[in-house]
Amino acid sequence: MRTAGLAIKRAVARCLAGRREIQAAYIFGSVAADRARPDSDVDIAVLVDRRVRPARMLTYRLGLMADLGSALRRSDVEVVILNEASPLLAHRVLSQGQLVLERSASARVRFQVDTARRYFDLIPMFEAQIRSFKKSARGVRAVG
Repeated sequence: MRTAGLAIKRAVARCLAGRREIQAAYIFGSVAADRARPDSDVDIAVLVDRRVRPARMLTYRLGLMADLGSALRRSDVEVVILNEASPLLAHRVLSQGQLVLERSASARVRFQVDTARRYFDLIPMFEAQIRSFKKSARGVRAVG
């Protein structure tokens, strides 16, 4: 991770350190992959415990975005709450992201195992959708 990415990683870890409800946090996307451009946003995903009730997730997420934006001095911070993310997005974060904070290794590992199970259960459906799309696209001509 380049110097800018390392500075972001450290600032995120410092900002989230006092939030006891966060079990794990990741940076993912272009910053984690060292492909960030000046116009790239900062993608952060967090795994939270039960203190954050489902009915309050949106408010919690928006507050976290504001706090992280202030800490990073940026307005382009995106936050994903892993507890409510799709299996595809959660798998992407876990497989391509960088762990920046871990408060509970057991909670993180349980979430990883559950995400892998849900993700791999969906693969046959995705493959069927891709086959169907390819089949229907064979007879389509481009216009222009």
